[in-house]
Amino acid sequence: MELKKHFKATPDEVFNVIERSVLASIEDATGKRVSVKKLPGYRYKRTVAQKHRRVAMKVKIKQFERPSVYEAQFVSNEGTNHICYNLTESARGGTDLVYTEEYAPKGSQGFISAAINGFIYNIEVRFKARDTLTYFKRRIEMDRMEKRKGAQSAAASSEDE
Repeated sequence: MELKKHFKATPDEVFNVIERSVLASIEDATGKRVSVKKLPGYRYKRTVAQKHRRVAMKVKIKQFERPSVYEAQFVSNEGTNHICYNLTESARGGTDLVYTEEYAPKGSQGFISAAINGFIYNIEVRFKARDTLTYFKRRIEMDRMEKRKGAQSAAASSEDE
């Protein structure tokens, strides 16, 4: 499954949201704060809620190259998810993001069963991915507002001196 989204933001602004999300996920799962430098190749275990149950996963960050690529693999008893965010500076300004996700179920399924499950999975993933990318847009806007407030506050305090 592949989704494309254009952001009216720099690649750094978009990647900041991804980076914070990855670091928060690791801290939530492990209780540890990890340096960004250690992210490529980093592995950890986490538990997520899926369809009214808890699923244990092993996570491996395959690539983490600011501000262009985040790629990770999530392995559970049910199968393996592979996700990737590729960011490029757009010729029309802003950033083009390509999100890909692939799922390989564990074990063997019949052809028809695999096709039906894959179809349903792709629909669910597409909705979740759209929600995530919408969140990215809102987070970028919030970051910009916070930055402006910080700059205004700093300017006001320097005027007081």
